[in-house]
Amino acid sequence: MSQAQTKVSKSFTARMTMLQSHRLAATSADIASVIGAKNSVFQFTEAVNAAIDKMKIDTTQIFAIDRNPKVIKRFIQFIHGVNAKSYANIDNTTATIIYALQLAGDNPLTVDALHYIGAGLKSGKIAPESRGVSRTAVNKLFGRVGLSTIPTQCSRTVGKNGFLQLAGATVGEPGKQNQAVKLNTEHPLIVAFNACMNAATESQIDEMVKA
Repeated sequence: MSQAQTKVSKSFTARMTMLQSHRLAATSADIASVIGAKNSVFQFTEAVNAAIDKMKIDTTQIFAIDRNPKVIKRFIQFIHGVNAKSYANIDNTTATIIYALQLAGDNPLTVDALHYIGAGLKSGKIAPESRGVSRTAVNKLFGRVGLSTIPTQCSRTVGKNGFLQLAGATVGEPGKQNQAVKLNTEHPLIVAFNACMNAATESQIDEMVKA
């Protein structure tokens, strides 16, 4: 076994040990899908671990013992998708959030703006400032996200404890209500996502998980 393979195996073992030590490991179906399920889009595998190592992502906070299991699950799903360019493993809500932030450029978007761009407005609500990002353009590419889905997905990705925020792929105002979020376009997760999307055909984008 090469030195590189040995190093990967050690990091895989260390991360798996962290996941198995999660406080809900014995009871959470979400954690079970990460550490136990075979051939699941949420399964933590050697390939996922190798991709994490290659991107030099610090998973200490993402895999914390008290982390929301759904954050861990969505992070691993995202790695599965961008690493293998497996579009069926990328959920369209996460893609919508990243794409909207990308279009906003140097202008941060509030969480309310991300909700609006992805899913529209609840009855009686006023549209927030969207920094010129076209909701129609985003929805045309990835489809419209459910009004009930977007808040939880924003929380799990760009919220205070969201995986993009914890990894440093987004910069926000953790703890602030309706925080403003900006994309770190040079982060390896975003670079990998962009490479994946740039290589995608229309039919492959249609494969993305409507979750």
